[in-house]
Amino acid sequence: MNIKKKDQPALRGALCASLMALALHAIPAAAQENARSSSVTQPLVVSSGTKFWTQNGNVIPMCWHELLQFPSTQAANEAKAFVLKTIQDGWISQLNLRTTWVDCPTSGGAQHVRVKLRIGDGGNNGTTLQSGMNTLSTAAQRVVQPPNDPPGLLMGFRSDWNTSDATRASFRGLILHEFGHVLGFDHEFQRPDGPKDTDCYRDIRTDAVLIGPADPKSIMSWSYCKESSLQVLTLNDIRGARSVYGRQDISIRGVMLAGKFRTQRELNTMSRDDQRNTLIVELAGRSNQSGAFYQGLNDEQLAGTGAVLVFLREAKIRTDQEIKMMTADDQRNVMIVEMGSQTGLGSSLQGLGNLDLALLALGKVGPGGLPTDQGRGSYIRGVLLAGKFRSQRELNTMSTEDQRNTLIVELTGRTNQSVGHFQSLNDITLAGTGAILVFLRTEGIRTDAQLKTMSDDDMRNTMIVEMGRQTGLDAQLQGLDNLALVRMAFGLFP
Repeated sequence: MNIKKKDQPALRGALCASLMALALHAIPAAAQENARSSSVTQPLVVSSGTKFWTQNGNVIPMCWHELLQFPSTQAANEAKAFVLKTIQDGWISQLNLRTTWVDCPTSGGAQHVRVKLRIGDGGNNGTTLQSGMNTLSTAAQRVVQPPNDPPGLLMGFRSDWNTSDATRASFRGLILHEFGHVLGFDHEFQRPDGPKDTDCYRDIRTDAVLIGPADPKSIMSWSYCKESSLQVLTLNDIRGARSVYGRQDISIRGVMLAGKFRTQRELNTMSRDDQRNTLIVELAGRSNQSGAFYQGLNDEQLAGTGAVLVFLREAKIRTDQEIKMMTADDQRNVMIVEMGSQTGLGSSLQGLGNLDLALLALGKVGPGGLPTDQGRGSYIRGVLLAGKFRSQRELNTMSTEDQRNTLIVELTGRTNQSVGHFQSLNDITLAGTGAILVFLRTEGIRTDAQLKTMSDDDMRNTMIVEMGRQTGLDAQLQGLDNLALVRMAFGLFP
């Protein structure tokens, strides 16, 4: 469904906002306090003077203002839950941002982004009237009636929005597009540098602030551009938004997969909240700490604590019975001792977070032997561990060259390609190929007999199809390397 042309937040600029196992590396936030009038290198376009939420501590205060024409409270609550989940899973989970949600106050000077939902429209349409922090309003402003009412997240949609995958996808596209305006991003079609051979770029703004390349498939094109058939964020949307707000790569999904607590197919049906709650239940049942303890952890702490438990268990450093007697601190201390044996780094490991300790175990090494934000290592060690081709103890006795040669032998014996082929690959390419094989094998997407008939290109194509089902990104995935595809499987967008 197309959104109507009344979706015009002042029509400014545009958004092209456009390891195995637990690999996580944060790109430092290049958050801008206001949009500047010169180009930078990330894919996103905004207008000069846009105020981003970095000026509000990276918090967006949302409030439910009006729910119009709903036949019942249950129907209204279903739509509210869908809006909240779409915003959280689509935008917020990828960024260093958080939202708060309350019913709109009727007095006082507190500012919120009001949400107005109306069911029963002939199609999906919406507006925010402004963008970025200019979408805030006070209680006094919210009593003003249209057409002079204040900005906010204002959406009308069909009565049958929740009757099929197609109608839900259409509503989801509307929500993601409109919330992109709340984040401060405007319509893609106004870029002056858009491709001339598309139907998208018109109403050009020559004063738009260009940040990165044009992207006709951007969610901020939907549905003005026929090229934008996706109803999900593109990789450029995510990268562009991260250039402003930084990134959030907390792979609770990755911990669930690596620990074999849930399968790839099961996780594809679960919301992020479901995944978090499931991990809490798993950790509480596998350690001597309560569910309340784990509920008190933020997502990063929870993922890190889970990563340590999974590593100790999967690498057979501790048995399930032994782990059941241990606190999270006990597990961390055992992990530090183990990493000391692996690396010889000693007391310097105390300063690392749990996720960094898990990365170190998988072979992510930076200058001085410590994990870094930018360096990702080759992860050959991680592939050998995740595939159970070698144990932690065995890997501690092997040189990096021995590990490389061992992975070459394993891949040769498990695919239809030769030793010479795998010997010709550099370490990162080799690890990426191994990571895909291990993922397809451990998730039961292909059997050992099927993998034996496949080339690395065959495995990569199978992985792309699987990630298309998970993310909806399809053709965009062709541009990612193999390690990035596996990272995506574990919930970490490149």
